[in-house]
Amino acid sequence: MAKALYTKEIADKIHLLKAPYPGIGFDLVDRDTYIAIKLSEKNLMKFNSEQLVSVMEYITNVVDILKMHGINADVEGIPYRG
Repeated sequence: MAKALYTKEIADKIHLLKAPYPGIGFDLVDRDTYIAIKLSEKNLMKFNSEQLVSVMEYITNVVDILKMHGINADVEGIPYRG
């Protein structure tokens, strides 16, 4: 399970990343062979296109931290059904 590799040390490193804007939320979900970083489309809709670039750079940094520690990671969207 990928989650077994996710330690407090890794969580602390992710929490040290400064989000470019308040309110960026995501969930980490164990998918057995990788950890999914789940982002809500509804949450992302409040950002303009320039801000979205910064948000995705932030999420890419989260993925990079996980991969540096041997954890496969991928980003998944949660569709907005509003």
